[in-house]
Amino acid sequence: MNRSQIQISCLALIILLFTPALLFGQTEKGAIVGAVTDSTGAVVQGAAVMITNLGTNTSQTVTTNAEGLYEAPFLVPASYTVSVTAPGFSTIVVNEVVVNVGRRERVNVTLQPGQVSEQINVTDTAPLLQTETASIGQVINNRQLTELPSIERNIYSFLTLDSTVNSGPTGNAEAFRVETGGSFSISGSRPSSVTFKIDGQANNDPTFGTPTITPSLDSVREFQLQNNAYSAEFEGITQVNVATKGGTNRFHGSIFDFVQNDLLQPRNPNAPRDASGKPGKNRVRFNQFGGTIGGPIRLPRFGEGGPPFFSKDRTFFFFSYEGRRNDTLNLSATTRVLTAAERRGDFSAGLGACLRSGNVDIPLLNPNGTPSGQCIRAGQIFDPATTVANPLFISSQAPSALNPQFIRRPFPNNQIPENRLDPTALALIAVQQPLPNFVSTSDVNFLGSAGTAFENNQYSIRVDHKFSDQDSINVRLTIQNNRRINKTILLFQGKNIDGNGQVFNSSWTHIFSPSVVNEVAWVTCAGFTETASRMRLIRLSSALPIRLSTRCRALR
Repeated sequence: MNRSQIQISCLALIILLFTPALLFGQTEKGAIVGAVTDSTGAVVQGAAVMITNLGTNTSQTVTTNAEGLYEAPFLVPASYTVSVTAPGFSTIVVNEVVVNVGRRERVNVTLQPGQVSEQINVTDTAPLLQTETASIGQVINNRQLTELPSIERNIYSFLTLDSTVNSGPTGNAEAFRVETGGSFSISGSRPSSVTFKIDGQANNDPTFGTPTITPSLDSVREFQLQNNAYSAEFEGITQVNVATKGGTNRFHGSIFDFVQNDLLQPRNPNAPRDASGKPGKNRVRFNQFGGTIGGPIRLPRFGEGGPPFFSKDRTFFFFSYEGRRNDTLNLSATTRVLTAAERRGDFSAGLGACLRSGNVDIPLLNPNGTPSGQCIRAGQIFDPATTVANPLFISSQAPSALNPQFIRRPFPNNQIPENRLDPTALALIAVQQPLPNFVSTSDVNFLGSAGTAFENNQYSIRVDHKFSDQDSINVRLTIQNNRRINKTILLFQGKNIDGNGQVFNSSWTHIFSPSVVNEVAWVTCAGFTETASRMRLIRLSSALPIRLSTRCRALR
């Protein structure tokens, strides 16, 4: 790349970051919109509308245009107050305006004549009908997340509260991304068509169509499902956007631990007896634990008499951790292993009844194609070295059990000569399969133990900072390291799975003027799954490229 190309690229990046692009419609964050009028219904131009986040005490001020309209975009989901002032009118304060993820809340204000120092408080009530957008969807709020039961505290299990959501078809998503709850089909779409986001930024694993990470339930404020008529700025067929919790100007947190243990479980009557002579117990060791903490960040002053760089109402953090340790073992798992006679090639005990095609026994043919007078029996083993073409094969008919194209002779008495047995295979069988220890009415003859162990860890940190009344940023990093260990009844029958994910996103909101607001967002999303057994190692990896986007909203 020459110097002129570098200069052009830098110029294009600067234009992308700082040139307002007029995009009207929903954003991943919320917004408060409305109209300001006087008591006669006339519009009030130039009224100052201050939006204050009740949790962080940070404010944003916009002014009404010539039509008396205002809009405060890019608001994080929270509770707000809306304060409206204008010369010659009393100050109106609307309390407890709840902004949900991706929602545009309308707050119309009617000013009363009076002094600015006079204040009128109004309690906002949520409208029964969303009139600002045609988007169809559902918001799962924090109360539902904390009070409704969930499977293993998986937030995506709440998606099934919506009638349009079904679990997707079984496949690799369930096998490799077990912590996500698998894939979902929403409104009849393919699971790969669902777009998962965290705080409005990408969280998709493109390999399996699942989230790269599953945020801890205690770190989530709410999430929204959009499945119809949403704005053109959203990609995919359906949207699942999770809004995480942020710090406030007060410290707050939580701690939890959910426990299951076989000490509290009954004994398994089918399990082998333990040292006490009683039937053993299936092992159950389940711990899902963690905690959160959030609050303000305040650093000492830099320089004598200087203001602190991070003041109480400017910088906030929120940290969450969730771990899971789950170890289960079924003591009465069964399977089929080779007997001592079968390891010598003697399968005579496995010979069954004659096999039939329709109502006819399948004949055992001589090498010349004529019936031998015997039938082919279930479990019969044929010598591949005796394969010959059937001279009586009817080529005008499809090959079938009664019209075979090739003929083989069975081993006499269903016994394979020991000199035909491969020593490598015998050595592998000796390592993998113990001798039978169990008699049943079916063909299973070995009783053993099998289970699964999980070791999951997730760390997440979010920081919000307001540099000035015009500039604010937020950054969030989530790291998820999950491991599933499959304990099979026999060796080499299962693989261990490592599912790791990392999501980093950030956004910078700049207010150019009371009517022009811009947001720049940057995200990196990476996830990979690794499966391993004692036999082989497979590595599957996928990563979304760095995504840089800019959005700007200008009031008309």
